[in-house]
Amino acid sequence: VERIVTIDEEDVGDVVANKGGGDGTLCASTLASGDAGPPLWIFAAESYKPAWTVDAPRSTVVDPVTGRGYPSTFFANKKGGMTFDLGVHFMKTNIAVMYPDLSPEKPVVVVCDGHGSHLTLELLDYCREVGINVVLR
Repeated sequence: VERIVTIDEEDVGDVVANKGGGDGTLCASTLASGDAGPPLWIFAAESYKPAWTVDAPRSTVVDPVTGRGYPSTFFANKKGGMTFDLGVHFMKTNIAVMYPDLSPEKPVVVVCDGHGSHLTLELLDYCREVGINVVLR
């Protein structure tokens, strides 16, 4: 299978871009090819400033439309961590965008690390609808 993605969440501790410090989480993906998908940065804050996102890393997967890597995405919540609602958000904005031909007939396999945000009915319904096969490790 050539369309495999592995997802890991990591507590990155102090987020340098979060002026004044604070905890945060990075949700990242690695493709079977060895490429990095676009990361999701989650700040421990009520909101984040656009200045915090300047020069954020892009995926090593090139968007055929722009000719650049897919951009990082950003979110803020009180804990600065992955929550149940962010599982679907990540699949939509960080995984599905890399596969414009994604469908149940042309699926992608996503191997998840078993975080609770991967086990919601909303996430599994979305994945089934668009052609993402979720495997928990």
